[in-house]
Amino acid sequence: MSIIAVASTKGGPGKTTLAVNLADAFHRAGSGVAALDLDPNTNLTRWLEKGRIDDVALHTCLDEDAVVSTALELGRSHDFVILDVPGFGARSLVYAVGVADFVLIPSKSSEDDVLEAIKTRNIVRQTAELARRTIPHAAVLTQVDPRTRVYLHSRRQFEAFGVPVLEAFVPARTVYQQARFEGLSVLGMDNTEAKDDITRLANDIIAAIP
Repeated sequence: MSIIAVASTKGGPGKTTLAVNLADAFHRAGSGVAALDLDPNTNLTRWLEKGRIDDVALHTCLDEDAVVSTALELGRSHDFVILDVPGFGARSLVYAVGVADFVLIPSKSSEDDVLEAIKTRNIVRQTAELARRTIPHAAVLTQVDPRTRVYLHSRRQFEAFGVPVLEAFVPARTVYQQARFEGLSVLGMDNTEAKDDITRLANDIIAAIP
């Protein structure tokens, strides 16, 4: 059982998109997967309630005090539990990080996003100190063009601040927005490049979980 929290203190870096696509990727690889929506905006819930992604168990938990118990309960019956964490609400963020086996921190390649991702990493570190355990984590660059200088600069900023960054990244592709509109993941779309994006990311995450 692995609990993966997709978390950032900033809204808009692609948390829900990552949560849905990773959940479907793990399911298609043969794992039992639950997706847990902790965000009052319930974007993950609306996406999966369209019913076009099979066999990913959807649960919505808007009670901050129930985050830990709900995640652990789902973990007893699933191989992966993916938490879509709100970009606000200190308790739900700390609880999600505290119960996670791995924290994925999405960031666009902008200064604001990188700084917020570093802030999120600091919350992971502080939570790990409180829990007296290591909480594996890494940033992932999303909605990026890897050919640009700002993409390379973002990676260097993370390295300068000691934030692990996954080799895999999520390029800016319109298919991600289309998949959301249709209630699918990109793995259910006719786009080989996007499928490869998510498969590489899922493999990187699996390799990073102890």
